[in-house]
Amino acid sequence: MRKPLVTVNAAVAFAIACLALPLGAAPEEQAAAPPAAEKPGKPSSPKPAAGAKPGAGAKPGAGAKPATKKPPIFDTEINGFLELQQKADVCFQSNRRMLVVLGTNDCDLCRVVNSAIHERMFYDVLFKQFVPVFIDVTPGSRNSQLLKNLKVDESKGLPVIAIFDDKNVFMEATQKGEMVSTAKKGVEAVQGWIIARLIKTDG
Repeated sequence: MRKPLVTVNAAVAFAIACLALPLGAAPEEQAAAPPAAEKPGKPSSPKPAAGAKPGAGAKPGAGAKPATKKPPIFDTEINGFLELQQKADVCFQSNRRMLVVLGTNDCDLCRVVNSAIHERMFYDVLFKQFVPVFIDVTPGSRNSQLLKNLKVDESKGLPVIAIFDDKNVFMEATQKGEMVSTAKKGVEAVQGWIIARLIKTDG
């Protein structure tokens, strides 16, 4: 007889409470610190010379802050096929499954998944059962073939998550945009999707 399903929030809390390992090395990707707040007050500006027109001599864009570039979450130089082979060996030796995140650095929803996975306590829970792998699948790159190999409907967008067992046998993938819709709900929803694959039920 199957046990009743628990809610996502309860599953997340239960898994973190029961499975969390001692805090180890920090995840490879960390969110950039927010910029320091500016001090209140308006700086004084020099008075224009007599007879000068307002704004004369000012350079276009003067004083404007450059846009902050987001740190990459995918290495665009990595050969995804070789990376999967190497991580498959790690999975086999450690008796863990492989959780593959496919996306691009300009994909906002991919960053939601990245944040969900690398939340400190959650990462420790996930790492106990999975080897996480991040692969860039920019359109036109050699790695984009992975989406076709996994029979992903590319029109549904990114990110895509695929799971392989410890013997590198394909288990499942979000082929029809399931992770896109999940990531739109936020970090907790992504964690809940993964937690559901950590919890084992009686057959």
